[in-house]
Amino acid sequence: MTPAELRRIRKANAPTQGAFARALGYQDQDAYRKYESGARPIPRLLDKLAQMIDTHGMPQEWLAEKEKGQ
Repeated sequence: MTPAELRRIRKANAPTQGAFARALGYQDQDAYRKYESGARPIPRLLDKLAQMIDTHGMPQEWLAEKEKGQ
């Protein structure tokens, strides 16, 4: 997966980069941002999870729970 593909999937499923990162369990948005910018290689697990979200969509409760700070 390329950084551009990851960015496309995120934009189609989450309102912001931070919301997507938190929904995937990243405590630090900066760590996730480095994957989208190409500064760090995209880990295999993130690649597979993003592909699954691309196919099936992001569960909206993931976004809602993380925004509430849960």
